[in-house]
Amino acid sequence: MQCSCGGALERGFLPDFSGPATWATVWLRGEPNTRKPMLEVLRTGAGVRANADDVRVVEAHRCTTCGRLELYARVAPDPSSTPARTS
Repeated sequence: MQCSCGGALERGFLPDFSGPATWATVWLRGEPNTRKPMLEVLRTGAGVRANADDVRVVEAHRCTTCGRLELYARVAPDPSSTPARTS
């Protein structure tokens, strides 16, 4: 891939430093839904609800010349790469 300035884009990711681990950031379709039944909060923790079909890993590509970032959300995450819980 190439930047609009002509520089090469190198692939990376945006880390999510949640708790003791570092995870890959994800993109979710739609608006955040923080309403969860208490049983789900106890099972998965607080935060947003996510349908597995709506989750994509955020790929970050950085230009080695100008530093521009291009973000893409194309691939569903490996369950071990993100703490995002799905329902």
